[in-house]
Amino acid sequence: MPQRLANWKAKILSLAGRITLCKSVLATVPLYPMQSALLPESICNEIERIFRRFIWADSTEKKAIHLIKWSTLCQPKLDGGIGTRNMQSMNKAFVMKLGWGILHDSDSLWASVLRSKYIRTQEGTDQVHAKGRDSPLWKAICKVLPDVITGTAWSVRNGRNVKFWSDKWLENFGPPIQYVPQVSSVNNINAAVMDMVSPNNQWCWEAFAHLLHVQVVMGIASYQPPATDMKEDTRFWGSSASGKFTVKSAYQMQEQPSSNPRRKDPT
Repeated sequence: MPQRLANWKAKILSLAGRITLCKSVLATVPLYPMQSALLPESICNEIERIFRRFIWADSTEKKAIHLIKWSTLCQPKLDGGIGTRNMQSMNKAFVMKLGWGILHDSDSLWASVLRSKYIRTQEGTDQVHAKGRDSPLWKAICKVLPDVITGTAWSVRNGRNVKFWSDKWLENFGPPIQYVPQVSSVNNINAAVMDMVSPNNQWCWEAFAHLLHVQVVMGIASYQPPATDMKEDTRFWGSSASGKFTVKSAYQMQEQPSSNPRRKDPT
């Protein structure tokens, strides 16, 4: 990257020209290695430092004044930025794509190989972890897998694979556990949605209604209770309108997190 910059004369370019070159050329250079490894924070910071120096026409002889802080420049244009990317968030979004493949891509050869080699438990892919001798790729995937699970939502059908309290399955609400004032009051924290249905296929209101806000209870009431003869529950990416995972939506999830992720009352 420094060698490429040496051939460019930043001083004779306008600010708009430097921004365009930075976004279209410089910012694309590190994207390839980011797709298969989590780069150290120091490297991501150094890459962004190179971006900043080029945009503001810094030189070894004279340091220019940076008129706008980097976090502002990384915001979308509609929010007052120029749409540059935070390198750490971009790197993490790429690796989250691999984590999504481990959870959901049953037909891919690479995902099948990694699952057969590294998933040692019978509890499913949500509980996987990396050991010291594992490959850097697997360690990177395990590191971002909790964020992938956080962004995953469920479409309930037979209710066997969806955890009633901790999974996202209610439209317009997060996991129901977010609305419980005292988590210790929940005795069946690992119960599946199907466990909250009576033998006559009705919600067991006495098991959870007294613990939740009335709006959340009304949200549950709008759902038909799952039945054993229905199809398997399906996952989808909750941060995308289409339900499909995209690197863009994973990046936006990190850059625009919920201001209050553990709400007690729905808004």
